[in-house]
Amino acid sequence: MKIGISRAALIAGLLLTFGGVFFGPMLFLGIEAVYPMEGMSETELIVLIVVGIIVTFGVPMIGVALIIGSVLVPIILGMRDRANIEATGTAATAKILATADTGTRIGGNPLVRFDLQVNPMAAPAFQTQVEQTVSIIHLPLYQAGKSVNVKFVPGTQNTVITGPASGGEI
Repeated sequence: MKIGISRAALIAGLLLTFGGVFFGPMLFLGIEAVYPMEGMSETELIVLIVVGIIVTFGVPMIGVALIIGSVLVPIILGMRDRANIEATGTAATAKILATADTGTRIGGNPLVRFDLQVNPMAAPAFQTQVEQTVSIIHLPLYQAGKSVNVKFVPGTQNTVITGPASGGEI
């Protein structure tokens, strides 16, 4: 099973967050059980407390940062890739073969998975899958059988939908 970087960061973030919260006090109690505080100098006691605080609060903060990053980084990279394809991609039309709701909402709009048959003017047709948000108001324009304008990167299946095609059907 292949785990993407984003999912690995999420898992590591969860482990660090919950592990740090529970491991910090356990570390403190474990050290105190082996090396009682009565036998520690003031410096050793301060170091023990500081390490306990860092593990209890610092490690979970790293975990929270990883969790937030695992969500934001793919969104930011996706927006950058989309903008790059829109700016430099080759225009074409595509027929929507199927749609599926991913269950994700961005700004109240659904993230929709589209199965497309892309029909470039100067290249063979190809099928691809695209996930994009669609305004709830415009959902009827993006149903199976409808035609959409797209931009794609030649030689790849990197495609973005730029809008509904005039006429609406192929």
